[in-house]
Amino acid sequence: MIASIFCMTLGAFFIWMGWRHWRYRRVETISVLEAAILKTTGVEPLPKARLDRTLTYIHAVLGLVFGSVFLLVGFFLFLSEMGLI
Repeated sequence: MIASIFCMTLGAFFIWMGWRHWRYRRVETISVLEAAILKTTGVEPLPKARLDRTLTYIHAVLGLVFGSVFLLVGFFLFLSEMGLI
């Protein structure tokens, strides 16, 4: 039971992160930690490179794919523990 809940929670988290990456893939964003470091040093952030944009797409796709897989596995684990499969 705990494994199915863990898989479904992890799957929902991955889907949320994949959707978030997909939604903001064209926006020039920086992390909170990077913003704090840049603020204290007074340096401007570097523009996004082509690799950064490519990795954003890859993170989005992998999050959506693995999230769906974990959600599906968790759902089947839950059904098998309930004796329905």
